[in-house]
Amino acid sequence: MTDTFLTVNQAIQLVGLGPSLFLIAFLALTVKQARNVVVPILFFVVLSCSFALPLLSLSSSEISTLFQGILLMGKSMIPAMGFLLVIQFASGRIPSPWYWLVLCVPLLGGGLILYASLITSDELCFSEHICASANTLKTLYGIFSTSALFLLLVTVFSRQTITIEQPQSAKQHQYWLIVSQILVSLCVLSLDLALLSDRISEDEHLFSVTLVRISYIYLVLTSIFRVFDRQFEIDTVRVPSVKELVINDQDEKLWQRIESLVKEQKLYREMAFSREKLANSVAAGEHQVSKVINRLSGKNFNRYVNAYRVTEAKERLSREETAITVIAFEVGFNSIASFNRVFKEETGVSPTDYREKFRNTASLGPT
Repeated sequence: MTDTFLTVNQAIQLVGLGPSLFLIAFLALTVKQARNVVVPILFFVVLSCSFALPLLSLSSSEISTLFQGILLMGKSMIPAMGFLLVIQFASGRIPSPWYWLVLCVPLLGGGLILYASLITSDELCFSEHICASANTLKTLYGIFSTSALFLLLVTVFSRQTITIEQPQSAKQHQYWLIVSQILVSLCVLSLDLALLSDRISEDEHLFSVTLVRISYIYLVLTSIFRVFDRQFEIDTVRVPSVKELVINDQDEKLWQRIESLVKEQKLYREMAFSREKLANSVAAGEHQVSKVINRLSGKNFNRYVNAYRVTEAKERLSREETAITVIAFEVGFNSIASFNRVFKEETGVSPTDYREKFRNTASLGPT
């Protein structure tokens, strides 16, 4: 009888490694602005490390301690990268530098993990009577890091308002991704506690944790594509049908009603202004409204509305001394960060630089 090529645990690691590598390649190759997908790519990289680590025994050659250490360090960063991923899903932008300090948690604990797992053979003794196995130390560290980052996440959400700046359909996907990420972290934490209390074996723990993470990948796969397609503006090529290219009288009338509400009545100033609200105001379906805006303005709904907001903001910045934050909120943006980002995308300069340019021009005066 020949030996089994793969154990059950090794086989399930391969099942998880495949889609993780696919998502990394998909995000890296199809996104317009690479910086926008740094966090999700890094999350799936460290997730891949957790799948690859148990597969090292398949290699016929001796695996270097350094390579094992890299994979183990990557695996230890899963809670921290999961935290950053939730922040990005919630805010719709790359987390600020302060949030990245959470990476200090796995980096500080990584030295102890690597020492206990790779340098010592079985256990690490802190004194003559206090010793702990390498696996116990890894489990304790996993419990500590997951718990600490979960509490930090709760603190962040309780102390500030985080608004998802996306259409309602995209918001639903983002909320689902956030909830799924939190649930999978809690499941892994529960399994770590079960292992520490000897309720399950190490093989059962590895199998269960891997299954939880694979389930997470497959459950959120569609939502991830939808969110990244909207939030990060992935290039897609679609050939419209002849019917879609034709602009009929009904579309023209709908467009006039849309322009009247948005431009003349300045509905774009409402922070809660959405495609759904616009569709209700013009007594049309959301899909029809989006289609008309896309075809007759050449922009999607968000860019169409933000263009009016930026136009008014430019006009006010050039003639008023009103605080930039006040202008941002009065033209319809719900945060100064989103205003600065959209304004720079539309004009190429920040609101402060735009105002300063007009001040300098005015100071020169007529010659």
